[in-house]
Amino acid sequence: MKKAMWKVDPMGRFEFSDRDVAQDYFEHSKYTQNDLASYLKANLHGRSVSADELRKLVPTETPEYRYEDAIRILKNEGAVKETRERNVV
Repeated sequence: MKKAMWKVDPMGRFEFSDRDVAQDYFEHSKYTQNDLASYLKANLHGRSVSADELRKLVPTETPEYRYEDAIRILKNEGAVKETRERNVV
């Protein structure tokens, strides 16, 4: 559903209204990758999260489904580091 909404509303407001245009209209701000980075930094501080967990967390806990740029922002800030698990045979 989020992917469909991003196609319809690329600004990230995810809104639909059938109200009369003459009525007052509250405009939502755009949810950016910086917003997502801040959310992830605040809510995942001190935790190790796998890529699979991140793929599930972002679309269920935020208005986003894309997270690669947010992770890149956090890496550039030094707030996260990437680790790779070794496959044990």
